[in-house]
Amino acid sequence: MKIFLLILFVLPPSTIFAKDIDLFEALAQVLKNHPLIESAKNLHTASSKEIRPLYYPDNPMLGFMKENEMKSWSVSQEILFPSKYFNRANIQTKRSLIAKEELINKKLEVRQQVISAFYSLFMLEKNLEYLNAQKDLLREIARIAESRRITGHVSAQDEMKAHFEQANLEKDLLVAQQDIASEQARIKEYFGIENPLNTKNLPIPSLTVSTNELVEQVITPPPILNMASLYVEEASAMKKLARDNFLPDFKITFQKSLEQDSDEKSIALEMKIPLWFFAKESGEYSSASAKSASAVLNHEETKRRINFEQRSLGAKIIAKQKLLKLYTTTLIPQAESTINSSRFAYKSGRTSFMELLDSERTLYGIHISYYQELKDFSETLASFERLTGKSISTLPFGDIL
Repeated sequence: MKIFLLILFVLPPSTIFAKDIDLFEALAQVLKNHPLIESAKNLHTASSKEIRPLYYPDNPMLGFMKENEMKSWSVSQEILFPSKYFNRANIQTKRSLIAKEELINKKLEVRQQVISAFYSLFMLEKNLEYLNAQKDLLREIARIAESRRITGHVSAQDEMKAHFEQANLEKDLLVAQQDIASEQARIKEYFGIENPLNTKNLPIPSLTVSTNELVEQVITPPPILNMASLYVEEASAMKKLARDNFLPDFKITFQKSLEQDSDEKSIALEMKIPLWFFAKESGEYSSASAKSASAVLNHEETKRRINFEQRSLGAKIIAKQKLLKLYTTTLIPQAESTINSSRFAYKSGRTSFMELLDSERTLYGIHISYYQELKDFSETLASFERLTGKSISTLPFGDIL
């Protein structure tokens, strides 16, 4: 009791009563607090705030002039050709929308990383679990070998081999524990998760759409394709602004004398003439036209790549789903049946120690391969959902769109 009270006094309550956090809770926490997402939010806010000022002209210039004994003051205002205000604000509007799509894409990217990290940790913990089960099995095999050696049915070599395998397994257990600790530290540090991680109830994901939908072309444009479309629109607006540079800008100046006995006033209107259009404006327009054509081609390439990757990932998901079913319905039951038969046969002296050991290793390898395939299946689902920007599985999607 005294030790417990001492722990309560020394450690903060958040450390003692920290609640285990599962994948759903971790994802919600990371999407809310991750620095890259917060940075993308700020960039989107900054881009949005830059739109309105572009509809307004620059601030006027206030001047003071003294010529001999004559003094006067003036105010001048530069005014762009009206369509330029609209086009430069339109460019910034497209950039703001691009920043919004980049924010969504960043959320999808971080979501994919969280899911991948949790299933990697889940696989490592299962690896440790089966290594411990293998350790218990080897301990039992060693007892069987020892009893058979005492009765003279086998040589001491079987018992020595069993003890050697146990020692070798201890090394694998240490490595597995180190891998788990490293992965837990990576998740907590990279994603900023303070709570203990809980992967015991990690769900086995399943599809919520038909397999035909996995290989069909994307109907709703994903964030990456939306960005490519917005880059086309931005380049088109920049081309219009470059075209407007052929149009004149204006400057209005009002001047008034400061002399007491003088009420002289003057208004001047100046117009900028694109005299060197053949060298300046035409070059800017040609550059903007080339960038616009490039954006169109990049959009087409992005669309083709997304369609290809969707078909490729869709086919991989279908194959992985069938493979996981094969593991659970055929491979694992057969391996478990084989190891049970081998253990009984070894007890009765109808098989060798090495055959029993091979059966045990095969069962362990199949179990670990199953969880490796489960990890790959989950990562492939998350990759597909990041690519298309929509949920197709029971994996948590979070507050993204």
